[in-house]
Amino acid sequence: MDGYVVVFACLVIPGGAAGDRFGRKGVLLAGLLTVAAGAALSFLAPTVAVLLVGRALTGAGAALVLPNCVSVLIHATPAASRGRALAIWASMTGIGGVIGNVGGGALLNSGSWRALFLAVVLVALACALSAAVVVPRGGRHDRGLDPAGTALFVALLVGIIEGPERGWTSPAALGAFALSVVLAAAWLVVELRVRHPMLDCSAPAVTGPSPLAARALPSPDSPPNSAR
Repeated sequence: MDGYVVVFACLVIPGGAAGDRFGRKGVLLAGLLTVAAGAALSFLAPTVAVLLVGRALTGAGAALVLPNCVSVLIHATPAASRGRALAIWASMTGIGGVIGNVGGGALLNSGSWRALFLAVVLVALACALSAAVVVPRGGRHDRGLDPAGTALFVALLVGIIEGPERGWTSPAALGAFALSVVLAAAWLVVELRVRHPMLDCSAPAVTGPSPLAARALPSPDSPPNSAR
């Protein structure tokens, strides 16, 4: 459903920034518990509206999990083994998608659609328990968050993602794209002015990963400013 996709797309970069600010392990655990809570709400949903809220909550949790999962992996792995570790993670992500689709189809054929969400609850709680025991505590950065830039970024993505739903040439779609241009300009101005931007748009050149990837997946070589 769109609720999951839109919320996930809008919050995945702020989710990485939150991990830098508040600690990657804590934000990872919060994300896993949020996924479990959203899936539980969807499992118990008496109406479609409640189901959509549960899906949006699950998307918010996933946006906290993805960037911090990779960041924890990078920081916990020796430099010589990071490439192999990331390759294994990427492979498991693909395999997990296949298992999820096949397993989800089997659950639908053998029972209620609610069983899908119950399975997500159990998996998320198991992952949270495992992460609480295995994942080492990392450091925090004193880098602040960028609420204004985040809000504009969310509005920009919502306009881009939801605009075409009503047709590429409809007034709603054209208005959404026009608003996206205005929001993009406003977002750029905010990012250039705030002390701690969500994305540093002032860098004259970038080598290696793009600024978007670098913000979502923090650099493994950046030392924390204070211990957690």
